[in-house]
Parts: sequence; C-alpha cells; structure tokens
Amino acid sequence: MASPSILLSDVQFRCCICQDVFCEPVSIPCGHSFCFTCITSHWDNSVAISCPKCHTVFEGHPELCENYFAKEMSEQIRGRRQNGTMSTAGKTIYCDVSGGRDPEEAGSSRTEGREAHHTAGAGNY
Repeated sequence: MASPSILLSDVQFRCCICQDVFCEPVSIPCGHSFCFTCITSHWDNSVAISCPKCHTVFEGHPELCENYFAKEMSEQIRGRRQNGTMSTAGKTIYCDVSGGRDPEEAGSSRTEGREAHHTAGAGNY
C-alpha cells in the first residue's frame, strides 16, 4: 500500500506578494491566502480593496481568517530550511496524514470497510 503522505510543493505555501513562505498566513473571502502583513500593507497602499491574485473587489476591508493549515506547513518548511534539509524552492514536501501513528497502520485503519476513494482529477480545481 502507498504511504499515507500527501505530496505538496513548498511553492504552494508562498505568498504571491512577498514571494516567500507564508508568515502569519490569512485567507480572504475569495479563498486566497497571503501573509498578514503583506495583504494589509497591500490594501493600505491600494485604491481598491481587492485580491492580488484573482482581483475580486471587496467592499471595505474583509475579515481575515487565520489559515491554520498554511501556517503549520509554512512552519515545517521554515524548520527544514533552518535544519538544512530543504535549501531550494520547488522541493516536494510530505504532509503526514497518519496523525503520528505508524503509516502502514494509519493507512489500513482509514480504509477498512470503505470503498476506494477515487481522486482522479482532484488537482484540476
């Protein structure tokens, strides 16, 4: 059975404003995430309050929601860079979905008694 890890790229956890790994990532109503300081500074210096990625325009400053997943993954990326185990952008990282349990055991307990979960095309959203 395949390892219950999800392949992710550190590029997915980069702010499109500062081009660095997220620092205090927040999500805005359109679903995009940015560093808290980057998005607030961007809006402070803009005429329209809009998403820098999809250009959705908002009425006033929208609520910023802390993106806990991006925060956790960004901390892991920063930790790996500091430890010298990840030195360049674009490297693949692994998200452990086993909850700290043995990967083989975690994988089998999640699928027992259930039909196979098909994810074909899941990346095309």
